Parts: sequence; C-alpha cells; structure tokens
Amino acid sequence: MKRPVLFFDFDGLKFDTTPAIGAYINKRYGIHSVASDYVNNPRFNKIINRYLGGEVTNEDDVYLDFAENFLRCHETHQGVEPLPGVTTVLPRLAERYELWTVTARQTIGLPVILGLLDTHVPNCISGVHCVWEYTGDKVFKERSKRDFIARFEGDKVAFVDDSVPEILNVQEILPSFLFDPHGVNDSVTGISNRVRSWQEIGELFL
Repeated sequence: MKRPVLFFDFDGLKFDTTPAIGAYINKRYGIHSVASDYVNNPRFNKIINRYLGGEVTNEDDVYLDFAENFLRCHETHQGVEPLPGVTTVLPRLAERYELWTVTARQTIGLPVILGLLDTHVPNCISGVHCVWEYTGDKVFKERSKRDFIARFEGDKVAFVDDSVPEILNVQEILPSFLFDPHGVNDSVTGISNRVRSWQEIGELFL
C-alpha cells in the first residue's frame, strides 16, 4: 500500500540557501542585496535593478545566467546547510510518508538539489518536481507547484512552503502551511496555516 504524501519546498524550507544566492547575485552584479530582499521569492532582476537604479537587467538574461552559473554548480552550494531540525524530523517523516520536493528551481539544477538531499537527508525524498524547464531561445516551460500537486495521484496530506504566493495558490486544493520562523509574514492576511519550525512540522505530522 502506498504511503500518504507530503509536499515540501526546497529553498528556505529544507536548506538555508539565501546567503549563497545573495552572495552570487551581489558578486555577479556588483550590488549589496540583503537577506530580506529575497523574502517570498521576488524576481531577481527587480532586486538587481532597484540597487542599480534603473532597468539595467531583464528577467530572462538574469535567470539564464543564474541557472548556468549558480543552480547547476555544486561549487556555489558549498557551505549550504539544512535548516535546524531538518536532519532529525525529515527522516522520521520518511518512515511514515512519501515525501516530494517541489521547487521553483529550474530542471538544470536537479543534480545539485539531489546532491544536497543525498548528503544531508539520504533516502528520504521520493521525487523532485522543478517548476521551470529551459527549452532554448529564452523560452521557459512552466509547470506550477499547484498544477503538479493537483494532478498527483495518491493520498495527499499537506504542502509546506516559505513563500506566501505559493501557499495562497495551493491552499485551496490541499492543506498548506506557511513556514515562517521569524514572523516576517505575520501581517499577511489570508494564510490558513502557519508553522515556525521543523519541530512544529514534526508535531503536526508524526
């Protein structure tokens, strides 16, 4: 019998990747962005252009560069660590549930995603869905987290993400929990469920 399914985001939920992302963006574009700039996954070109004071970069060019030189590179992810509680709670969840990673990263970065998962939480994740696939000529194919989850066959239990837009998009079809350890989105209305830590995630589902 198949186990019930939990869906978990990757960046900002399983792994603290914001410092590495910010370091790459700052070095590449000569800016001084900070962690708060990346809350809720804004478009990187918007962050960059705000610091540079004009429409200096466009979205396609930024994401093509980011995919090629950050997402697919193991070197840029050296030092990336799991968030507190991940390595203790996730293996216990894997004993009871089928766990899927759903991420807005591009498919080109799948080896890096799998590498981090295999290093820190081996044999816990059943599969990975990447929202974006680059098909060439600045064309990106999208399959949203909502669409993937909605079409997924099986006993679906919940979805956890640190992004407000993702939670608002999915909570209509599946119980969804906003992961917000520091309360940066406490003022946001319309969120049905919130969690502050992996300990709390464990208490909910174990």
